[in-house]
Amino acid sequence: MLFSRLAQYILKGRWQAIIVALIGHFVLFLTQFSIGLVTLKKGVKEGLLVSLWALLPSVVLALTTQTQILLVYASVANVLLCLLAAYALKVTVSWPKTLVFITFACALSAAILVVLAGDLSAQYNTFLRDLTAKEVESASLAANMFAAWGNVHFAAVFAFFLAVGTVISLLFARWMQAMVSNPGGFKQEFHSLRLPLQSSLLLMLLIVVLQSVGNGFAYWSLLFALPLFMAGLGLIHGFVGARQYGTGALVALYVILVVFYPIALFITLIGLIDSWIDCRKKLNLM
Repeated sequence: MLFSRLAQYILKGRWQAIIVALIGHFVLFLTQFSIGLVTLKKGVKEGLLVSLWALLPSVVLALTTQTQILLVYASVANVLLCLLAAYALKVTVSWPKTLVFITFACALSAAILVVLAGDLSAQYNTFLRDLTAKEVESASLAANMFAAWGNVHFAAVFAFFLAVGTVISLLFARWMQAMVSNPGGFKQEFHSLRLPLQSSLLLMLLIVVLQSVGNGFAYWSLLFALPLFMAGLGLIHGFVGARQYGTGALVALYVILVVFYPIALFITLIGLIDSWIDCRKKLNLM
């Protein structure tokens, strides 16, 4: 299997992991997979070494060109968050704790970005202009769509997508680790993912407060809903697996999720309910 061979190659040695991490600048998530896998398997010191090499192109780009601080910071934050998240999972051996850590770490990262970059709206418009230099109409349309956004909006979106990227990277890294050293272990971990009641209450309190404040702060509720969504997703995977409905049911779920994204709210609600009543016991899934 391709991913199994890739995992074995990454874990073969430090330079192999570094090579994959550098190639990852051209392949989505590959850098994060490499860093996460090395950290989970060999520890934070090895993961840090791979991370420093992975950051080298971004540092060189920042020193030799007029690259926006937004892009450089996003690249650095992406790599470091993946390293820290993998270390958190390795130390705690707990997906709930790791997901909550990722959530608050990404919120802090967004706050630091605001301090460093200042006006995120201006940064975004400059990035958009450079990206669509030959498509004036597209750039103008997009700029008008986000004209009313301020730092609170952009920081929330940055934090959310940083968290999503980190979670996806860590999931794949853990899956690849399991393929090499513990076949079936990742499936068991994910199927049993359930947030403690205290964590769910804290997250829901933050979501309610942010929604009540309104304006740009409402966007932050997406970030704090992510652990609940992942818990709901884990329960659904566990239910499908226990009832042996096959992968077709999961494929249908993800298709519906893409086509009709509000279903994510229902999945988040499932994660919240599960933290209260332990649905696995109620449905005899354990």
